[in-house]
Amino acid sequence: MTSIRMIGFGGSAVDELVVKRWRKGGKDRLYVNRPGPKGEAVAWYDCITGELNVLVEEVREAASTKITEWLRHQDGSPQHKSTRPPAPNPPNPPQASPPPARQAPPPPQTPPAPPPARQAPPTRQVSQPPQAMAVPPLPTLTPGDDLAANRPGAALQEMARAAELEHSKLVRIASRLTRGTLVPERIRSGLAGELAVGTALERLTPAGWRILHGIKWPRGSDIDHLAIGPSGVFTVNAKHHAGASVWVGDVMLRVNGGSTDHLRNSTSEATRTAELLRYWCGRDVPVQPVIGVVGAQSIKIDAHDPRVLVIDGATIDHTLAARPHVLSAGQVASIYAVARHRQVWLTSRRRNRSR
Repeated sequence: MTSIRMIGFGGSAVDELVVKRWRKGGKDRLYVNRPGPKGEAVAWYDCITGELNVLVEEVREAASTKITEWLRHQDGSPQHKSTRPPAPNPPNPPQASPPPARQAPPPPQTPPAPPPARQAPPTRQVSQPPQAMAVPPLPTLTPGDDLAANRPGAALQEMARAAELEHSKLVRIASRLTRGTLVPERIRSGLAGELAVGTALERLTPAGWRILHGIKWPRGSDIDHLAIGPSGVFTVNAKHHAGASVWVGDVMLRVNGGSTDHLRNSTSEATRTAELLRYWCGRDVPVQPVIGVVGAQSIKIDAHDPRVLVIDGATIDHTLAARPHVLSAGQVASIYAVARHRQVWLTSRRRNRSR
C-alpha cells in the first residue's frame, strides 16, 4: 500500500490527510483518511472509473487536491491504472478505510469436461405405405342380377305397364283400338328422354366405354344411366323438356323460368354412387353428375363453378368422349365388374343400417 502526506491547502494550515491505495476483487481505489492508525475516511477515488466519492463535505476540495497530487506523483508507475482527474460524486461510500482482508484461497479448478460422446446417427424413419382398404367379396353374378341386360328406359317401361294394368281388360283393348294411351304424360315424356340419352350413350361402347341403364336403389328410385369409360364415371339423369328454355346457374336449373330440383338430385345421386363404388372397389372412385336434356329449345349455362354437367342429351356421347382420359382400360373393367352387379346396389340399405 502506498501513502503520501501533505500539509496545507490554499495557504492555510489544516489537518494532515493521508492517501492510501486499496485493491481487492478486481477493484482499485484510493482512500483519503484523517491521520492516525484508525483515521476516518473522508473520501475515496475509483482508479478504474475515475469517480471521486466524498464522505465529509467540508474537506471536498482538500480531498480532491490530495487525489490529484497523488496521481501526478504516481504518473508513469506501472501500478497506476488511471490518470483522469477525480470527478465528484454523491457521498455514499464506506465510513472508514477497510481493513486489509484476508484473501480467500483460489477456488479449486474444475477438471475439464470430457469431450461429448459421439452421437449415433438418427434412426431413419421408413414411411409405411397407406394401408389398403378391405374389399368385400362380390356375390356370385347370376343372369337375374346382371344389370348389363337392362335396356334404356327399362324402369319407366315397367311403370308404363303397371299403369295400364290399373285399368280393366276391356278398357285396355279399347285404348289400343283407338290408338290412345293409358300411360300418364310424365312417364311417357321421361321414357322418351331416357331412350334418346341411352341410345346416344350406347354409341360410346366401341371406344371402350361400358354403359348400364335403370339401376335401382333399394327404396325404389333409380339411376337412369351409368357411363364408365376412359373419361371417368358418370351418373346420367335424362330430362325431357320439349321446346323449353333451360337456364343453369350454380345451384339452380330453371325450365321456362320455373325452379327444379334437378341439380340437387343429380349431385346427391353421384355422391351416393361414389360412396358405394369406394366400398366395393376398395379405393376412391370420383363420379361426375350429368344431366342430359332432351328436346329443349335452348340451354343457357350461367354457372361460374358448375358441379353438374348439363348438356344436350342427343350429343352426350361426343361431349363425354372429348373429356380428358383419367381411367385405364383395366380400371374401367374393374369398376364395371362391380357396378353391373344388382346386389351391390341393394347393399346400400344394409350398409346405412349398420352405421
